[in-house]
This record gives sequence, C-alpha cells and structure tokens, in this order.
Amino acid sequence: MVVAGGDSQAVAKSVVTMDWSKGQLVLQLSRRKNKASGSRLVRTCWCSECPHTCPVHVLGKFVSAKAPGSALFAGITATSALVELRRLLAIMGVDEAVLYRTHDLRRGHALDLQCSGAPLYQILEAGEWSSPAFLKYLDMNRLDTELVVQAHLDESDDSDACD
Repeated sequence: MVVAGGDSQAVAKSVVTMDWSKGQLVLQLSRRKNKASGSRLVRTCWCSECPHTCPVHVLGKFVSAKAPGSALFAGITATSALVELRRLLAIMGVDEAVLYRTHDLRRGHALDLQCSGAPLYQILEAGEWSSPAFLKYLDMNRLDTELVVQAHLDESDDSDACD
C-alpha cells in the first residue's frame, strides 16, 4: 500500500488517498473480489462514535505525514501483522487474544457501521457486498430488532398517510 502520488503508485497493488476537503480516506485496490477494475473503498469520519479508531483522523494523519508514493507499511507481512495484533490484544487483556485474525477488523467495521445506525445499503456499499456473506459480520439479534422496529414504523407511516 502506497500513498497516492509519486512513481510507485503506478505499480502498487493498493493506493491510499486522504481527501481532507471531503473528509474521506480512500483506498483503491488494483484487484479485489475478481473485479477487473479492482475496488475503491471510502471511509468517512466516525469521531462521534469512536475517535480512537476514526479512519479519517487517525489513519488520515498517518497517511498525510508520508511522502507521496511511499509505502505505508513497509516490512510488515500478513504473518507479522497477525502476530502483532494478537500480542497487542493480549497486552490489553482481551480474552482469547490468540483466536483473533486480521480479518476480524473487517467484521469490526461492519459492526461499527451497524451500531452507529448506518442503513443497510451503506454497510453493503462499504464492503462492496452483493451477497448475504456480510451478515456474518453483524449482530443478528440487533439487526432483527432494528428490522422489526423499522417495519412497525413503516406500517405506522402508511396508516397516517391514509387518514
């Protein structure tokens, strides 16, 4: 992953851009999910929910401090990232830290969106999901409750419109 700009961007597998004017962190992946054009993942500020994990204000500052074209995580492999994740979770006292995977960060984002009240279409767009696979990342009890409440609200709105 490289910072947008510079010569290395042309051959990079992924390019990250911080667009402060729009308050967006954008990750362009050259390949993902068998899509010929790759993927463009956009993250916006969620400081109101959790300023410690806000992609714009935490990762955005990190990205902005790097030179265009520079590698963001040089020397970090998938294995070393997994080892470090588990080590840090253990230091934090997280139960069963050795069971966590880096893929759990993806689940965390979907759940964060759900807990912040994001509509289903926004969760689907964030992960570029077009199948029910995303459901394994969500709190199903909460989703069920939210859908029942929404159905009752919709029903209530419909009856008001006919009065």
